[in-house]
Amino acid sequence: MPRRTTQSAGRPLPGYSRRVTGKSIPPPSRSIPPPRSVPPPPRRTTPRSGAGLVFLFPPSLGKSKSSARAELLELALAHELGAQVSIHVTADYKELESRALSGEAHLIWAPAGVCAQLEPVTRAIYKAVRQGVSMYRSAIVVRKDSDVSLDRLDGLRAAWVDPFSIGGYLLAAEYLRRRGADPDRVFARQTFHGSHTDALNAVTGGDADLSAVTAWSDDAQSLRDAVALHIGPIERKIAVLAVTDMAPTDAVILTSQLSDEHAERITRMLFPVGKTVKAPSFLLAAMDAEAFIHTDSSEYRPLLRLMR
Repeated sequence: MPRRTTQSAGRPLPGYSRRVTGKSIPPPSRSIPPPRSVPPPPRRTTPRSGAGLVFLFPPSLGKSKSSARAELLELALAHELGAQVSIHVTADYKELESRALSGEAHLIWAPAGVCAQLEPVTRAIYKAVRQGVSMYRSAIVVRKDSDVSLDRLDGLRAAWVDPFSIGGYLLAAEYLRRRGADPDRVFARQTFHGSHTDALNAVTGGDADLSAVTAWSDDAQSLRDAVALHIGPIERKIAVLAVTDMAPTDAVILTSQLSDEHAERITRMLFPVGKTVKAPSFLLAAMDAEAFIHTDSSEYRPLLRLMR
């Protein structure tokens, strides 16, 4: 799929559009959207033999990696829950949000920014725990052999994950704006690559000068681990320029499309009772998580300010 690219030449571009598989779509609004009137969700479905559960996945691991994990998880979940399971990897975060809000899914692996948008259809939410924490930061990264600094950003090229990615774009963009460097003004080009892997590869390959990656802590080892998760040993080519404030991690959402009976069954099987719950290993492995914490969807509400 062609990369999505926006260009700026020393001025903001409020009206740019991105081209995705031949279609032009508008960028996210720069103002906090008013509360949306969400229509009543479609009639709740009852997962049973022949009907099944629909589980939506984000593409943030990279399309091929996400698809491989989805295929394995389908089989494991079907065996665990005794129901047919279909996992769909969406093209981008916006599709994930749109399909969830339209009532197409029973379960969603939702990035933090998408969690903030899905409160109207969220029945229960379990955020991921990694390296002992359920919060994360964004690390702004550059090539180690470059002379890029926070004071020398004009005319550079930025490679981001997705316009709605908290760790791969929004936290980093907010950090730069607070330092007086609005990405829409200072960068000569901004591209959205759909996954952390592709965005980081754009930097290591010389197609971009700067990117951002989700990190669980601001210590040196955690930052290296965060980059290595997506690009392996070539993380040695990457240096960290800055680390942002924290946000809650991505989460598994049980939606309002589930009946009471099946929501209770899924909760019992996948998220045993307890504040910090130990889910089945196959679900943890698919999400590179250690555990899940039951939380309230309102925890993600403050992230809406980043989507202005």
